[in-house]
Amino acid sequence: MANLVQPCSCVPYVNLQCCGSEEGISVVQPRCQTLPDGRIVNNPAYDPDAGISYWSYKFLTDCSRLTSAISNFVIPICEVIQEESIVVNEKIDGCGNFTQVVFEIIANDPNLGPAPSGYQWLKVETDERFDVGVCVEYRVQIVGNFPVGIEPIKVKTSTNKLTFDCEGGFFVPECNPTG
Repeated sequence: MANLVQPCSCVPYVNLQCCGSEEGISVVQPRCQTLPDGRIVNNPAYDPDAGISYWSYKFLTDCSRLTSAISNFVIPICEVIQEESIVVNEKIDGCGNFTQVVFEIIANDPNLGPAPSGYQWLKVETDERFDVGVCVEYRVQIVGNFPVGIEPIKVKTSTNKLTFDCEGGFFVPECNPTG
């Protein structure tokens, strides 16, 4: 299960996972995350008072002329999580607060393929909200507490299909065991 919310210090800054750049794009999972109420806590975290788990990820693009902007990305989540129990928030590098963004839940993406067994994709289209030379953080809020699985995250650009699976992947919400 995701750990209960605990205060987290951003200094020194630590990542749980930091996949090196592929085609000018990197995916990072920071150790700390900011909750909607402003608390800085562990990542992932479960808040028993709200009944919500929080999972944060960062996507970075460099400024190279060879780097393409992110078109969309997919994060694996437990296959039984319903769309109505999820909120996805986005914070573009240095530009204010988190804002809610549209997402979809799919089992098989036409460009990035099927979700891993036991998972479905949480897919976010960037709709050209940002280009290159930026860091964008996504906070996924899900009703309930889920065990922590480790799976790759996939990114689609105009010209590339990238899989970020360094050290097996990122902490993602997997399904509770049955029985």
